[in-house]
Amino acid sequence: MTQRLPRGADPQEVAEQRLDEAAARGDLEVRSAWHGRPLDLSDAHDPDWWVKRRLREEQLVSLPPALQLRRDRDELLAGLDAMHSEVHVREVLDKLDARIRYALGHAIPGPPSTLLPLDVDVLVEQWRARRPPPLPAVQALPRRRWWQRLLRLPARSGPRPRRDVNR
Repeated sequence: MTQRLPRGADPQEVAEQRLDEAAARGDLEVRSAWHGRPLDLSDAHDPDWWVKRRLREEQLVSLPPALQLRRDRDELLAGLDAMHSEVHVREVLDKLDARIRYALGHAIPGPPSTLLPLDVDVLVEQWRARRPPPLPAVQALPRRRWWQRLLRLPARSGPRPRRDVNR
């Protein structure tokens, strides 16, 4: 039940006294995750404060398409060496090149795109030149049966002779 503030009493002192009494009774639950952290009041007067906070928490980026395309190109070219397959490299570069060509040929919101289309073949050749040479192929040894391993006999190479079941 809410009590009135006594006349002539300092509201802050009364509030602190009531908080101390509630904490002593165990009515207040102290959450260690929030305890002592300052409140984020930077977006207090912004009607879209919740959208901006969500974007910040999820680490999402809201850029115009031309700038997002430029960022995607820079990230892709920086991470190209981590890709292991030439087919995958060519596929990713083709998709990015199609997006760049679409941005150049159509009206997109925001600033205009100044990117040039990618030369996928040249980029794949550069990727291939930076890769270490492939290892020589190792021929698999013929599999030995359990009794050959037990007796330490060499494995027989070549096909097995067929047994005639009618004999």
